[in-house]
Amino acid sequence: MKAKIIPEPKRALLWNCPAGSDDYHKAEALCARYGLEVLALSGADVGKTVGFLCGFRGANQAATLEYLEDSAYPPAILLCGLERGQVSGFVDQLNAAGANFPLKALVTIHNREWRLSQLLEELARERKEWEGKEV
Repeated sequence: MKAKIIPEPKRALLWNCPAGSDDYHKAEALCARYGLEVLALSGADVGKTVGFLCGFRGANQAATLEYLEDSAYPPAILLCGLERGQVSGFVDQLNAAGANFPLKALVTIHNREWRLSQLLEELARERKEWEGKEV
């Protein structure tokens, strides 16, 4: 019997970037070129696992019931299913388009079981550290 390989979902999760906003349209246009579906997240999604939000089969939906205001963290884009060789070009094009996403990450086997709130917190902490601010 042959094993059936199920491809990763191809999705971009956008935090603090409402559908219809200028940054949403910039991200949506770029994602379309890379075959990524766009999903705008809200404070009601923070207790769900990143894998569930990406659409992984069998992913745990929620570890906890949580809610955050969208403004709790800066705008973020989380990329799932983008090939590693495409990431640099994608980010360069996103920046060239003038889209404001201070937090960026790839969804990995290591972080897809994290709650969205955990990943946003870690990205914000790393960003502050990278900018040389206190953590």
